[in-house]
This record gives sequence, C-alpha cells and structure tokens, in this order.
Amino acid sequence: MSDDLVVQGSFQDRLKERIKDDIGDLITDEELSMMIQSSVNDIFFKPVLDRYNKEIEPSLLHGIVKELLEPQVREHVVIYMLEHKDDIKIIIKKVIEQGITQSIINSLDSKFQCDLMTMGQNIVSNIKSNAY
Repeated sequence: MSDDLVVQGSFQDRLKERIKDDIGDLITDEELSMMIQSSVNDIFFKPVLDRYNKEIEPSLLHGIVKELLEPQVREHVVIYMLEHKDDIKIIIKKVIEQGITQSIINSLDSKFQCDLMTMGQNIVSNIKSNAY
C-alpha cells in the first residue's frame, strides 16, 4: 500500500470521464465539457420555474445553503431577542395595535361595501321594474 496522496478530480471531471466511458467518441471533449458545465449550472444555480416563468422553488444551492444556515440564524435571532426584550415588546405592541386597527377598518369597510352593493342593486331593480 502506498502513502502517496491521491487527489480526486473535481465533480465535473469525474462526471465527464464516466460519460466519456459510456458514449465513446460520439462528442468531443469540449462539447462534453460545455454540456456538463451547463447542466451543473442549471441544477445548482437556477431556480425551478413554472410554465409562466414564476419561481416556484429556489435553486438547489440556495436550498442547501438555507437548510444549513437556518438553525444558526434562528439561534442568533433568539439571542438578539432575549438581549433586547424591552425593544421587542414595544415593536410587538405596535404591530398588534396596528394590526387590530387595520382589521377593524377592513371589517367595517367590508360590511359597508356589502350593504352599499345591495342597496345599489335594489335601486337598479326598482328603476327597471318602474320603467316597464
């Protein structure tokens, strides 16, 4: 057994060799390299899009990084919140107050819109029935 260090090729190089072994001389090394580079870029860096080109899923690399960093970010946010409890309470109170106010306004607006629409339909119906 040798103590020599064996350097393993890059992922793309290994993939290229495996494909080259399977398909022989059907395409040139340059074409194969371009195809592999394009595929790796598509897989790792492009988000998944729906048929309207709207992103429905982030790229694979984005998902991997998010998965790895999320616990650390969450831990730091918790630490920050614990160290700044009074500031956080003020912000939470403000968000709740604004949220409640906006909810009440939305409810009243919805109620009045519904009543106004009904009244408008009744007026149109009365005008139509009196016109004939």
